[in-house]
Amino acid sequence: MDQADLSRLYAALSEDQLANVSRVGGEDLRANLELANDLYAQGKNMDTEIVSAFGRDRQGSIASRLRSAISSTARGDVSGLQRTINVIPEDLRREAVTSAIREAASSTQAGERGFGFNQFTNFYSSLRRNPQAYRQVVKAVGPEADRVLRDLYEVSRRVTDARANVISTGRANQPLIEAMRAEGLLGRFMGSTAGRRAVQAGTTGAGGVVGGLPGAMIGDAFGDMLARARPDRLQRASALFRSDDFKTLMDEVATQPEVSARTVNRVANSRQYRDWAAMAGIEDPRNWLQGAILAASADQGAEPEAEQ
Repeated sequence: MDQADLSRLYAALSEDQLANVSRVGGEDLRANLELANDLYAQGKNMDTEIVSAFGRDRQGSIASRLRSAISSTARGDVSGLQRTINVIPEDLRREAVTSAIREAASSTQAGERGFGFNQFTNFYSSLRRNPQAYRQVVKAVGPEADRVLRDLYEVSRRVTDARANVISTGRANQPLIEAMRAEGLLGRFMGSTAGRRAVQAGTTGAGGVVGGLPGAMIGDAFGDMLARARPDRLQRASALFRSDDFKTLMDEVATQPEVSARTVNRVANSRQYRDWAAMAGIEDPRNWLQGAILAASADQGAEPEAEQ
């Protein structure tokens, strides 16, 4: 269900609970429950603010300390990063460090911040050159998220290299449009992995996706996937991202005006994609894939590129 429907259901359930407590225990008990609910909400808001603040690129944030740590030598001092992580409550470290990674790996295109292939490639390759910093990041995000990061790096590196080869030929501004389209398509896979069912809202009659994850929402989908997705979802996404068929798809989306029907078919029929789609609750995987490609083009004002 999308978030708007869930919010309405939660509100109705909360009101029903309060009414029943009032009926059984009187207004004093209802007042106590309302106070408890308010305190819980304040606590959750504080959790969100902590994660957000540590993720922003400001003095003392995890993001700035991460950048400092990975820019040092392989044997550099990362004690500052360790101290910063230790300050954060253990149950919030995954989200906080993920937020920092999202900042370090973000790009600005068409005035919107979002996931960037080139930025993520540079960040991750630098991180791996600093074993101490890398171990601390893995400890914070967990082994499943670490596997996804490695596989995303392979995808990002391939797309970055392929894009550089195309740009060197001087093909006007089309490479920029295609790069943004590829990042938008990957954002849809990230969002669905994280359980963002709103990614699929507004389907066409054929089951394709319209609307979705423009601009900064792509970065949010990246953060949600790493910080909140269940381990089984991350495992399925990891298998998909490292499959040769998926990498070929991303290469074509990032460098070609059209994605070949052969490539779409290979991905749609692959075991990795089918397993991922089943996990994400996608009823018609082929049409979802075609719709996601078309929607990624529509977000950038380009013509739909998937061959039918």
